[in-house]
Amino acid sequence: MRLLDRIDHALTAFARLTTPDDAGRNGRGGAYFLPLGRDGVHLTHDQALRLSAVWACVNVISKSLAASRWEVFLEKLNGDRELQRNTTTYRLLNVRPNPEMTAFGFHEASLILALIGGNSYSEIEKDSGNRPIALWPISPERCTLDRNGQGERVVRVTNFGQADTLLPYNDVFHIHGPSVDGLCGMDVVAMASRTIAHGLATERFGQAFYDNGTQMGGVIEAPQTMTDPQVQDLREQIDKRHRGAGRAFHNLILTGGAKWNASSVEPDKAQFNETSYRIVEEVCRWYGVPPHKVGHLLRSTFSNIEHQGLEFVRDALTPWAERLVQEADYKLLPAQGRFKVRMDIDWLAEGDAMSKANTDAILVRNGLARRNEIRRKRGLNSLGTEGETLTVESQLTTLKAVAEGANVPAVAAPNRPREIRPPTEEAARSLYASALKRSFIRYHHRVTEASAHALNQGDFRQRLASIHSAHVLFMREQIDEVHSALQSVGVNIDTASVNQSLRQAVAEDLDLVTQARQSGSIETWCHPEDRADQVAAELADAALGTHQNV
Repeated sequence: MRLLDRIDHALTAFARLTTPDDAGRNGRGGAYFLPLGRDGVHLTHDQALRLSAVWACVNVISKSLAASRWEVFLEKLNGDRELQRNTTTYRLLNVRPNPEMTAFGFHEASLILALIGGNSYSEIEKDSGNRPIALWPISPERCTLDRNGQGERVVRVTNFGQADTLLPYNDVFHIHGPSVDGLCGMDVVAMASRTIAHGLATERFGQAFYDNGTQMGGVIEAPQTMTDPQVQDLREQIDKRHRGAGRAFHNLILTGGAKWNASSVEPDKAQFNETSYRIVEEVCRWYGVPPHKVGHLLRSTFSNIEHQGLEFVRDALTPWAERLVQEADYKLLPAQGRFKVRMDIDWLAEGDAMSKANTDAILVRNGLARRNEIRRKRGLNSLGTEGETLTVESQLTTLKAVAEGANVPAVAAPNRPREIRPPTEEAARSLYASALKRSFIRYHHRVTEASAHALNQGDFRQRLASIHSAHVLFMREQIDEVHSALQSVGVNIDTASVNQSLRQAVAEDLDLVTQARQSGSIETWCHPEDRADQVAAELADAALGTHQNV
């Protein structure tokens, strides 16, 4: 090879390693040198993961999705789904993608590569019938998206010391992150290189601060000119006695009339802590992860942390899950057929044990789920045919019986005279009451806690505004489920009247809470179950257009 060719080859290789744009387009990771400070920061993907905020963001996303279960199902003509657990695809995604890796380890490694470098690649091994039988990861450093002589997309795999391998793109399980061309993900470390390098530089500053005794840093003023050997000897003596965190605060002795003039900037005055906090938040912003998920609880409160967790599932995890599902749908399932895959990330949005139990109970009581479905979800055996019947709370009759107007015993509403109401109206009341009880228990608990922690009346009003808004949204979600159950059995709902009654009810809640706070009886402003029954009766009247005065 001629000298000029060798130089050109070297420059090309260096450009691949140092240019973020090239790395983002061809799918390869690289190293980036950022001229920050005197020495600069040599940034690679491995170096980026050493910044705790980057590691925490990548770790929480990858392990959450890797722990999620994949479902393979046959979609019937009527829209029903029939789970297919005895298939090769199900085993590849949930048990063993290849003989050497677990499904969790495979998905976690693939996602880590995609989260830091933008892309991860795995070769799809197929049998003689062109059916996938294994997934083998390939280092993104070796992969480049390309096209063959026919213009078809291929993945060029570099085999060091041997000829490159061209894999058809349909035989590569390719996961990529956000992209400007829709083909190859952008290198996140390259895009966030300044933020990450700033964080590494901040850590280096903190280490140097403690290594140098936490206090030393200044100018020694000598009364006369010193030779270079004298200066070097003085520097070595000071370093020997004072350098290092274990030698902090030792006395400094200067001879010959020398004077010490401090010139270092104290970390608190340089806002060292504030800078560290800001870098964590900046890294979280790049990955769409709420700071509390990486252990940064500076601005987290009881009233907002639950919703931040739900936003994490919706805004950070769901897009990645959708990318995985669409790639698996296209490359791991037959081209013709009704087989589909789904990643179950619903468990990530579940609350505590009591919340999950209440949710399951509401689904069963409102006829939205069968008992066997709930038991299978909780890892329990089914109840046989008895657990396959949909029931509602009104004496646990069936939805069919409610729709046909079966004779259901009436239940008196709290604080109201007992009366006989039509079965549909009684069932509607029961559904509304079941749905609203959890909402009012949740609202009552949060209002009480906000009152206990509020610094003053203004602080309480601010907390209450946020809690009340969440209360309204949660109630609407519960009511929508009730309407779906009623409409599924042919019951017509006057939604305009329901919305009006709901606005009146939540406005009344706000007034009751405000008055209770002023009178010092915030813990007893209402009984959640009684309040749920009262509002349920009003909503049922509005929904069915009865509006009877009782």
